[in-house]
Amino acid sequence: MIISAYGLVLIFISNQAVLLVNLIYPPFGIVTVSFMGLSSYLLLLGVYSSAISVSEDSKLRQSIRQVALREPRLLDSIGTAQMEQEIQKRVLAVTRKTQEVLTEETGIHSSLNEDDMKLYLQQVIEEVKKSKTQTRG
Repeated sequence: MIISAYGLVLIFISNQAVLLVNLIYPPFGIVTVSFMGLSSYLLLLGVYSSAISVSEDSKLRQSIRQVALREPRLLDSIGTAQMEQEIQKRVLAVTRKTQEVLTEETGIHSSLNEDDMKLYLQQVIEEVKKSKTQTRG
């Protein structure tokens, strides 16, 4: 998004070149017009990178959910803090690997940090607990 912001600033500066081209100072107008291509590229690169980052985050969330749901023997006795920590270690290890693979494939780093992953994992665990109590009751 920062790259897009720089692109927008440069576009606005370059867009004002129409007034400068017709005045007495043509060198300033030529310089600002020459930044139009760079600013457009930066704007599109920033938007494209943001879109890839968002899609990568959704893939990481799906992998967190899949790993948490694939461990039924651990989720059966989820009441203890030790078991939750074990699930958290396994899921975070898998998501780190998935994040590295996605970063290698796309070349763009995810905006999800480890705290966001832990928070989402806690939400998934709470959802699994609720669904288990509903099926028993």
